[in-house]
Amino acid sequence: MLSGLLENEYFQEQFQIPSDTVTGIVVSSYCLGAFFGCVLCFMIGEKLGRRKMIWLAMAFIVVGATLQTSAFTIPHLIVGRIITGLGTGIDSSTVPMYQSELSKKEWRGRLVSWEIFFIGIGIVLAYWIDYGFSFNESHASWRTPIAIQLIFAIVVIVVVYGCPESPRWLAKRGQTEEARDVICAVFDLPPDDEYVVQEMEAINMAINLERHEGAASWTSVFRDDVVKTRRRVGLAWFGLFMNQLRFVPSRGGIWLASQVTLATRTSLLTLHLTAESTLLCTTYLPP
Repeated sequence: MLSGLLENEYFQEQFQIPSDTVTGIVVSSYCLGAFFGCVLCFMIGEKLGRRKMIWLAMAFIVVGATLQTSAFTIPHLIVGRIITGLGTGIDSSTVPMYQSELSKKEWRGRLVSWEIFFIGIGIVLAYWIDYGFSFNESHASWRTPIAIQLIFAIVVIVVVYGCPESPRWLAKRGQTEEARDVICAVFDLPPDDEYVVQEMEAINMAINLERHEGAASWTSVFRDDVVKTRRRVGLAWFGLFMNQLRFVPSRGGIWLASQVTLATRTSLLTLHLTAESTLLCTTYLPP
């Protein structure tokens, strides 16, 4: 979102960012917050559960987006971006796990991979919002696009009220009956159905394996154990690392505006092309 606003004349008038170094700090502060959000999720995620972590993430995003929208100074803007990043880090760490724990095994990989696809959709939508509001001749041209993310956060807060807790998280805390009830409700099956019985057996087996392998320790994510945890973590890190490289071409529009003397709206259109190309490359193609 912010990369499409950096050349906005009213944004520049408000903040008067003195150098590219400060611009880099403002932009990257969001990623810094996301990093610490992931660390926070690792530390307290298992204690609070999936739903509470998602609510916590949305609370950070609401507070951070509000601070960014109301920002009048660079430190004010940076603090807002760090807090929003905290929420994004928690959300990005929790939602894929929550999805996989509430879906059938044949759909888990596809659902989790769709997260990257919808991130691409979000980026494209953000750039078009930036472009549309660039025609507004007031400070609303940059404040409103930032504020729009509040809508999505509030929707998530409401929707999660109707979602069940993860059956795996419940079973890990000895709430076996509640875990079974969740599986029955999600898939509309009776408790004695073969799928429900097999799923509960798989959950209990995984929990026992984690306890035996010591999955509660920090070093467990680097172990080359029976379930190949080290390899899974490495693949996840690599995928997210490559996804974050999109921030490099996203600065291309700003460079074109300042170095090649393209008009601001023309440079925004180059951002759209970059984002839409990325989205096209991450689109799922059925066999």
